[in-house]
Amino acid sequence: MSTPVVIDGVAYNHLKSQRVMAIEVETGRELWTSYESFGKYWSLVASGDRILALDQRGVLFSLRANKEKLDVLDQRKHHRCRDVGASGRGRRSVIRA
Repeated sequence: MSTPVVIDGVAYNHLKSQRVMAIEVETGRELWTSYESFGKYWSLVASGDRILALDQRGVLFSLRANKEKLDVLDQRKHHRCRDVGASGRGRRSVIRA
C-alpha cells in the first residue's frame, strides 16, 4: 500500500492486494485495476504525467499517467557497489541498466 499521487484528477494508488489502481477523484469511479501484482509497498512521486514508484525490494518503476490502463515505461533494480572514494570503506547505492 502507499499514499496515492493525483495527476489531472486521477488518483494512482498501490493497493494492499499489491495491484495498482486508477480512480477518478471527482466521482470516485474506478478507471482500472492492474492484473499484475507488484511489491508489498510502493513509494510514489509524480511530475507532469510521469510517476516513479520504488518498492521494498529496490525496484524502481517508471510509469506514465494513463486513464485507460497501467502504462509501465521501464523498471530498474537497485544494486549496491563498492565505493571508490578515498577511504574505500563506504558503500554507495547506484541504479544500473
